[in-house]
Amino acid sequence: MGALTKRSEVNTYEITTQLADLCNASQSYFTAPIYVSTAESREILLRQPEFRRSIENIRSADGLALAAGDMRGSLLLADGLPENVEVEDLIAGGAVGDILGYFLDASGEPIDHPINSRVLGIDLGDLDDLPNVIVAAGGISKAPIIHAILKRGCVNHIVTDERTACALEERSR
Repeated sequence: MGALTKRSEVNTYEITTQLADLCNASQSYFTAPIYVSTAESREILLRQPEFRRSIENIRSADGLALAAGDMRGSLLLADGLPENVEVEDLIAGGAVGDILGYFLDASGEPIDHPINSRVLGIDLGDLDDLPNVIVAAGGISKAPIIHAILKRGCVNHIVTDERTACALEERSR
């Protein structure tokens, strides 16, 4: 997925570098904004050779480590949404959180909101074809989005804390 375009307390490029170093893995950056102004802009950019190559590199990866955001205090909500997108509208549309910048409802489906057509990155369906998809998310407020991701069936591994795991077990009953 693309990156935040505003200054933030967390530098996603540093996190990527540190994770790659810890795993003795190679890395590359997808230097683009996470959201573009329109769905049409997205299609134009995805046809550009540099973006097409980056997307194909992601799709051919052996594994992908992702974070999930909740609808309370996630970095994406704080610093990444376009100016014309309101958190309240996403919640009213059924959003329980996001993965890869896509806002999902409780059943794991993208909500019906234009923001989901403006994500510059791989499609949610691309996760189904990757051999190892890891989601790292902790804190009880993340239980709804983690549960939605599990219902979607697009991840192989979840890294979380004990309280969140217990909340997920309770939700699955």
